[in-house]
Amino acid sequence: MIGLLFATATYYPLYLRLAGVKDVALVSFGVFVLILATVFTFNMLGTTLAELFPTRVRYTAMSMALHLGIGFFGGFTPLIIQAIGLWLKTHSPASSYTPT
Repeated sequence: MIGLLFATATYYPLYLRLAGVKDVALVSFGVFVLILATVFTFNMLGTTLAELFPTRVRYTAMSMALHLGIGFFGGFTPLIIQAIGLWLKTHSPASSYTPT
C-alpha cells in the first residue's frame, strides 16, 4: 500500500518535471525515484500471492495468476494505446498528456 501511495504521489509530478530537463544526472535521479516506487509495489507480490493459495496448488495458482495478469494487461497495452490514438485522432495518444 505504501508503494501505491508513493507512486500515486510521485509519478505524474516527476513525469512533468522530467519533460523539460536536459541534465543527465537529474533525469537519472528522477528515473531512479520512479523505479523505487515500482519496487515498493512489487516487493511483496510473491509473498502475497503465496499466502492466497493453499500449499497443494500454490505454485500453479501463483504462476497462472502472475503470468496471465502480466500477459493479459501488459500484452494488450499497445492495442489499448493504439485504440486511444485512433479515438483521439492523433498519432501518439501519450502526446496529449505531455506539457507543451
